[in-house]
Amino acid sequence: MKKTAFIVLSYAALSFSNVQAATNQSQDNNQISACCTDIANIPYRKITEPSSIDVMIDTSSPMVQFRTGNSYVAGIELPKSKSDITLEVASLIGDEVFIPKVLVLDKYHNAIDLIADETIVFEKAGLFNQNQFSGTYILAKNQDSGPEPRYLVIFTDENQDQKFTQREKPNDLAIRSGNITANKINNTSLKARHSATGEVMLDIDYTPFIEVEQKMEKVNQVVMENRVKATAVLSDQKTANNESVITTKNNIPEINDNNITKSEEPLSKQEVYIKLINHALKNGDIDKALEIVDYSKSRGFNGVEEFFFEEVKKYY
Repeated sequence: MKKTAFIVLSYAALSFSNVQAATNQSQDNNQISACCTDIANIPYRKITEPSSIDVMIDTSSPMVQFRTGNSYVAGIELPKSKSDITLEVASLIGDEVFIPKVLVLDKYHNAIDLIADETIVFEKAGLFNQNQFSGTYILAKNQDSGPEPRYLVIFTDENQDQKFTQREKPNDLAIRSGNITANKINNTSLKARHSATGEVMLDIDYTPFIEVEQKMEKVNQVVMENRVKATAVLSDQKTANNESVITTKNNIPEINDNNITKSEEPLSKQEVYIKLINHALKNGDIDKALEIVDYSKSRGFNGVEEFFFEEVKKYY
């Protein structure tokens, strides 16, 4: 899906009325009539990676009753994500048009927001795209006002076949260039009938949860491998010199019982170890940092190891 086909609207700019509408909508969405499917029981297409997908809604799709009437629907299950999810929606306007709305649900299938005509708006045709309804919405991972989004339900208002959208006349350059769609529209009625069925294009972009987990797994593996090496080195160094355990490397100051004043309080010593660990990590010397961790633990400063594991995430 071309990025230029969308009107970017900030999540922060959504009006209070839209959020209020979603809240009111949630009170009615579970009131399903006998003819319709419970919103929790419709099939949800699972998204497993950032992708652009086409969603077809036809008369074989499940039907759900909303406050605005009955609608054929399509369900989307949102992926696990370490970031906000950017959702781009587009529905092309031909002789007919499906004007989409998107209901956002939590993990219990309760409505928490509504993406409607404040976001999904008419976009006139250009040289490279035709008339469409489109918009972009940010699904925040941690919403201050409620639970995280888990599912999307795409639907439209009832009795759409009684309404029309006036299409814009195609770009003159597109017509002269021989663009088939542009010439077809130019020679037919510019009125597009609203439809209860149609195709919706979604672009779903986010930082996959798996990428973050793999990165952390790699960090832990590197830490463990270097810890084994550092333990062996530390053992050899203690044999050679019982006190001067850590040697100077990459301009990192030495630290042993001779250059830490005996009269210092334990907290002051711990701050010294933390400073040296931070210095080592900034210089890319994880071996040195691990040596300092082990040395500090041997002196009873267990809090230094916790600092190390927090800091190493920033560099690896």
